[in-house]
Amino acid sequence: PAFCSAEKLSSRASSGSNVSPAYSLRMGGSGSKSVLQEHLDNDFFWGEDLTLLQMLKAQGQEAIFDGWEAVGVNDEEKRKMVGQLRHLDAVCPGGGLEAYLGRAKDLLSLSESGANAFDGWTPRVPEGTALDPDTQEGRDEIKRLEGIGAPEMPFCGFVLVAGGLGERLGYSGAKVGLPYNTLTGKCYLQLYVETLLAIEQRFGSSRKVPLAIMVSEDTEAPTKRLLEENDFFGADQAQITLMRQEKVPALADSSPLLATSGPYEVLAKPHGHGDVHQLLWKTGLAKQWHENGCRWVVFFQDTNALAFFTLAAMLGVSLEKGFDVNSLTVPRKAKQAIGAIAALQHEDGRQMTVNVEYNQLDALLRSTTHPEGDENDEATGFSPFPGNINQLVVKLESYVAALEETGGLMPEFVNPKYADDTRTTFKKPTRLETMMQDLPKCMAGGNVGFTQAPNWLAFSPLKNSLEEAKKALQKGSPSACAAQAEADVYGVFLAILERLGAKISHAEAQEYT
Repeated sequence: PAFCSAEKLSSRASSGSNVSPAYSLRMGGSGSKSVLQEHLDNDFFWGEDLTLLQMLKAQGQEAIFDGWEAVGVNDEEKRKMVGQLRHLDAVCPGGGLEAYLGRAKDLLSLSESGANAFDGWTPRVPEGTALDPDTQEGRDEIKRLEGIGAPEMPFCGFVLVAGGLGERLGYSGAKVGLPYNTLTGKCYLQLYVETLLAIEQRFGSSRKVPLAIMVSEDTEAPTKRLLEENDFFGADQAQITLMRQEKVPALADSSPLLATSGPYEVLAKPHGHGDVHQLLWKTGLAKQWHENGCRWVVFFQDTNALAFFTLAAMLGVSLEKGFDVNSLTVPRKAKQAIGAIAALQHEDGRQMTVNVEYNQLDALLRSTTHPEGDENDEATGFSPFPGNINQLVVKLESYVAALEETGGLMPEFVNPKYADDTRTTFKKPTRLETMMQDLPKCMAGGNVGFTQAPNWLAFSPLKNSLEEAKKALQKGSPSACAAQAEADVYGVFLAILERLGAKISHAEAQEYT
């Protein structure tokens, strides 16, 4: 299929924007000629521009040009706007602007009607393996799995789904440039690159372990500068690839009308981290890695220094269970604000194992197999549905086949913030989005499962400012701030040593105000 959209989910909140579609206003009385038509009648545009504008007119988008002044005034700005539209048409996934608007109309119609994306689906706990480093039996099992998986590490290609700038954290560069510890001052990107180099050295491999980094318009230059100024942290320049994600048009209302941020500019927003799959297909990188002998692709996030402590065991699990997609998960409290991995069975026989957002899981359980909703297991104190942290190990052969079939295009969803009960106007512009972890939806028949590890061994992201961290702690959630992320780097080594028999003295807890 040209676009993989079997499930039109509406599950993840759009990122904010303070820009309102103030310029998307219809002008002129009944029967008056539109501003766009006046320019078309004056032969202001021709060729590809004319074709594009005629398509937009047919799609009901004339109002986005109503802020234009008369022919002959600010003509250069008008041409720039049409140039921007031409660029968006070229980079819009799944067939350009016309197809994007068509999908937006369908998804917004479903959202407006309040359609349930999971009608007909019944959830159950998926197949997976829980790593237990707290018992001798569990440690022996981890050691066994690592023995199976570790030899596969040189045959992995790594994909860093880089986030944005670190401005919320008081840092002006790309978040991968943030220090992960203050003792050495090393940044996250250096840690990741040096880990790949250590894999090469540990296994005496002549193979160069490749790394692809998804960047945006904002992060491309600072990420490139960080690599170049540090001589790629010892890696060969050729083994690191930057893949730039483009933005998609924002939508002002449910018609859907394109949103503008001024009379001569269309508002554009990120399409979500699901675009990483399209970029790996579009660049040919996944296929190239496979042809060069890679067997696995590892997707990981930008500021989690614990990302690779479980990798060898995960690879062992994937090999033993024949997983095409293996999600790294952590224990999750019932109703905790984190997505969950669930196996879904449809009444028509379809099956898939995917991420389900926490606010959808509880309602889904209540309407199907668990009238009480998402509850903690009495034996473990956690929900039986493991928490998703967006780290995947994917069998590359299966992945390349899925990319060839879908073009790497993930199912889209939309989550507008409605201004009133009519569910037609928005508080702020929205857009279509995709999620990286929806990959299993585009791998029909794929064997999908999970590997679970405790948070201290797998997940301590740096994503919150001090103020946000304080609020998180008050809610009983991890602080996920710089101090906690750094402390957990030291803590993981102490915890491993203790479980191997080392005697360690712990400092008394201190509280600072």
